[in-house]
Amino acid sequence: MNLRFGYFDSDVTLRVNDFTIAPTEGFDHDQVRSLADEDGWIYAPSMRSRIFGLPLNYQLEGEFNSEEHAKFIICCLSFVYGVKLSTLPREFLDATNIRLNQSFGFMFMKTSDIEYTLQRCWEQYRANFDEQNKRICAIIHLLFMSRNKFYLNFENFSQLYMAIDCCYKFVNVKYGVIASKHAERITRLAEWAGIELPDGFSGIPDARNNLFHEGIYVDKLLGYAHFDYNLLFVNNFICKILFKILEINDQRYISQARCETRCAIGINLQDQ
Repeated sequence: MNLRFGYFDSDVTLRVNDFTIAPTEGFDHDQVRSLADEDGWIYAPSMRSRIFGLPLNYQLEGEFNSEEHAKFIICCLSFVYGVKLSTLPREFLDATNIRLNQSFGFMFMKTSDIEYTLQRCWEQYRANFDEQNKRICAIIHLLFMSRNKFYLNFENFSQLYMAIDCCYKFVNVKYGVIASKHAERITRLAEWAGIELPDGFSGIPDARNNLFHEGIYVDKLLGYAHFDYNLLFVNNFICKILFKILEINDQRYISQARCETRCAIGINLQDQ
């Protein structure tokens, strides 16, 4: 199977046991980079058309159970490099960042570790049933949505909480982790993954309940308040849970690195 995707601002070729990821020949990155601002963001051409496309400058070729299996690998590649990738001519909403390793609080240090991780993802797809694989893609998609600079704080918060709920559903189904009430889901996830939960997470369940059930966010109408805790740290927490779900077992990142950091943590699997 051969599947085109993009936009991937790289010239790396990845060779995994069952597939290869490589750039298309002769592509000129400058034509896309010229569209980005100084922080690497590209925006929709106009507010009348919020959905836009970027070149499909890479291809995935190999052995897959289905097209959905191949798309799952591209989704996981998005997560690994922290850049949204698409197999469709038009799939980006409002804005997207094309710079690698800018969206999440980690960075793979070696190409061989990325190849190993993608092989694990290939195996994970075959081991899980369809709904579980969709949940993994949903978590990744929500992580990217929560980083979109066009959205308001309550929208970013709701996207992150949906990702937390999706993580809980995956872990509940596969590993039998149970929370007796909704407010305990974050705690149970942290215990399952071996993550030290920061004190700042304590207000998240109440903020979620007021937002989802009453349309009130941090005691104000929607759009008039910011959650009094950095949502980047919530993003970091979800990334750690996703590492555990995908069985990317870098315990220094999952268990030892703090959620409350603005620095990218280097992933080095070979030293484990």
